[in-house]
Order: sequence, then structure tokens, then C-alpha cells
Amino acid sequence: MVLMNVTAGMILSMFTQATQVTNGGDYVYNADIEEGRLTTLYAYRKAETMLEKQSMSTYRYDEQNRLKEKVTYRWDADELKWVPVKQLAFAYSDILVTVDYARWNSDTNHFNAPEKRTEYMGFADTLLGVRMYQLEGKDGKEHLIDSYVMMHSDLKNLLATL
Repeated sequence: MVLMNVTAGMILSMFTQATQVTNGGDYVYNADIEEGRLTTLYAYRKAETMLEKQSMSTYRYDEQNRLKEKVTYRWDADELKWVPVKQLAFAYSDILVTVDYARWNSDTNHFNAPEKRTEYMGFADTLLGVRMYQLEGKDGKEHLIDSYVMMHSDLKNLLATL
């Protein structure tokens, strides 16, 4: 079984590809990189003579340089500040990468408990099993909402492996 990791290099590669794909489009991206790791990604919408702030994502990594957390913010032009929107929390085990999705609660000024979970499990070099769950509030139960297997000729470049 192959352990999958989301690394700084993979995030940087996705940023580079997104910038190339959107070149000539309505959005422009900028990034902060520290010690070779993407720490913040900004998205701006092209206006007539200026760029308008749209979103910002911050990235945190664990001691093994794997992505630990991504938080996405939207720009509030009325309040002139970044407002949290969602959080992706990554956890790694010997056989799984788990990604929990939570939304910002403006009433409590904290992220809610995760409402969705996706699990990725690598098999051999070409198969990736994916299971998606809806997490119920108070009972904490997981309800499987989708499950599939992806085949890819070069899985190690889809997600980094150990």
C-alpha cells in the first residue's frame, strides 16, 4: 500500500499550473513563499485599471513538510478585511490521507465542526481509492456519500508519495 502525502512541492506545482491556465483570463494570482513552501495564495479579479482582491488561502505544513491546513478567506470590500470562509484539515496515517472540511461561523468567530470528510488511499502505483462522507452534527456519525477508485498512469505525480 502506498502512503499519499500532500506536500509543499505539490501545492506550488498546482499554483504554477493554475497561473498558466488562467493567463489572459479575468483573474491574477500572487503567492508568498517561505523556505520553498507556498504559505499564502492571493486571487485578484482584473478590473478596468486595477486589481480587486477576491480570495486568499493560507497553508500550514507539518514537520514532514506535508500540508496540514488550508484556510480560505474572501475579501469584504465594505469592511476592508479578509473574512474566513472554509478550512481544510489534512491528517496522515500509514494507509490514509484524510481531509476534513469545515465552514466559518461568523456568530462564534470559529470554524464549525467538520461537516465533510474525504479519505484517499493509494493502492499499488496506479490506483487511488476515494471515500467521501457527510458528518452529522451532534451524533458525530459519518455517512458515506460517495466512493470510487481512480486509475492514473503516474499516481506518484497526482499526489506525492513517501
